[in-house]
Amino acid sequence: DSLWVDSFAIAEKLREIDPQAFEMLVNTNVRFVDLTDKWDMWAYHPTIELNHNGEIERVYFNERTRDSWRHAGQATSKGRAMPQAVTAPFYEALRKFEALVDNEEWYINTPLKPGDIALFDNARVMHSRTAFIGNRYMEGTYISWESIEATWRALKWQKDGTRYNFCGNIAGLVE
Repeated sequence: DSLWVDSFAIAEKLREIDPQAFEMLVNTNVRFVDLTDKWDMWAYHPTIELNHNGEIERVYFNERTRDSWRHAGQATSKGRAMPQAVTAPFYEALRKFEALVDNEEWYINTPLKPGDIALFDNARVMHSRTAFIGNRYMEGTYISWESIEATWRALKWQKDGTRYNFCGNIAGLVE
């Protein structure tokens, strides 16, 4: 079965019960690494990302790619190392967030059958699975919200039969 969790709700709960831990996860950049034979992807960002209004915009919580321990107190080419003085408070804040994540009251359990598809907002919804016996094949893909919105606008022009002129380029129905 697939497990789903609303990470924004959990982050808001942390903000409510421990504002200092919440602020630590908002203000501490962490390195995330995804290294395979096909790519070498690195990113630095906080665990909880806020927008300009202080609203949660994204939660980065992936224990397989979080690489915070390796660069603690070290200088990096981008100058984004986690200072040694921050390491212990960061991990204490992360433990508090993880304790909330581990509470099964937050979980939504969805059994998936062969051929099922699950679409979700990876910036908000954390996902996992229960134990299983046998083989399991899953295929993943990522789509940016910007791409979705751009396609939506183009389809809306086509549906409405309108044309849109931007910088001399005409979008919409072709006559």
